Amino acid sequence: DRLASLMERSAMLGFRAWGLQIRVYILYFVSFVLITFCVFGCGSDQEETSGPTPEEDIKTGWEEYNSGNYGSAILAFERALAAKSDDGSDSQRADAYNGLGWVYLAFSRSMGVNQENIAISMGKFQKAIACDDTNADAWVGRAVLLLIRRNITSSYTNTDLSNFIPI
Repeated sequence: DRLASLMERSAMLGFRAWGLQIRVYILYFVSFVLITFCVFGCGSDQEETSGPTPEEDIKTGWEEYNSGNYGSAILAFERALAAKSDDGSDSQRADAYNGLGWVYLAFSRSMGVNQENIAISMGKFQKAIACDDTNADAWVGRAVLLLIRRNITSSYTNTDLSNFIPI
């Protein structure tokens, strides 16, 4: 009699535990569906237009460059590179790389010429030329860098860039 009573209790507890497990699984499933809906269902298929266009970023980059705000210029040109090009051409990318080349070259002038800034600048000009080989400004920047390298005799810090870099 006592054994039967214990078996009934454990069967009831098992049934209650099984019912609790079902409730937990249903709660997990509903939570998963709600989270999935919020993450994937709340977005729109339209592109965001709240930020500046690549053309605006390039224009801002040149304005910041001309003002001597080289850090802001780098950010603007990098944003232009990160954005998709609507017309499918590489001219925007070439302009942004060209701008970065001139900014790093100007950094060399303001902070003292060093090999790292020269190398970064050369790489940016080369990427601009690779995107658009008709970008004359990038070719001029590359030529200026080659001239600077040629004129450096003993140290990068002894080079006067005022004759080469228009500001």
